[in-house]
Amino acid sequence: MTFEDIQALVRMLEHTQVERCQYERQGVSVTLIFDRDRSVTLLAPTTVSYPIDEAKASPTATITATRVGIFHDRHPLSANPLFEVGQTVEVGQHVAFLEAEESVWPVVASASGAISIPQVPNGTVVGFGTVLFVIS
Repeated sequence: MTFEDIQALVRMLEHTQVERCQYERQGVSVTLIFDRDRSVTLLAPTTVSYPIDEAKASPTATITATRVGIFHDRHPLSANPLFEVGQTVEVGQHVAFLEAEESVWPVVASASGAISIPQVPNGTVVGFGTVLFVIS
């Protein structure tokens, strides 16, 4: 399930009398609560997993999501990514962001080394522990 899938579901239901909707697709469960005085609230997806392409990387470490949120490969207010694929990153360096609860949280490198392409598409709702990058 992508963020675009969730947006389409919201557009489909926002002008109905539905107040709560639970939707499951591709192993992800999302609960939408429609508050007519505010916008939609997204509650935590229960499961998200994306396979790592082992042929492209022999990982020594992974960078995983530390919370549930929407994955961004750059700050939502910036057009520029934080790094180039294959660039060496250092422990503690910001490599992406997770948007949750009307806040943006940095994703930091847990190891030093060459960073892979993101393992999930930009704008994807991810769960705690989802692999976001591979460090080799």
